[in-house]
Amino acid sequence: MLPPNQPLYGAGYTGKIKLKIWQFGDWKEVIIDDKLPILKGKHIYAHCADPTEFWVALIEKAFAKLCGSYEAIEGGIV
Repeated sequence: MLPPNQPLYGAGYTGKIKLKIWQFGDWKEVIIDDKLPILKGKHIYAHCADPTEFWVALIEKAFAKLCGSYEAIEGGIV
């Protein structure tokens, strides 16, 4: 899902993240920013049990973008 050699921190990191998602028999490339929906210091939607990890939220954001919005994937309905 995450293409190799993509800087995710440090030198070369721009705040943009490229992911590839398999949908309807084809790989779709989605580019998102690293701003995740947060309320009172916690992720609003999907999140990892470890608060220092945020890969689940990034994948969810990419999938929401692919589907049109977070609302389009709410409740597991796509």
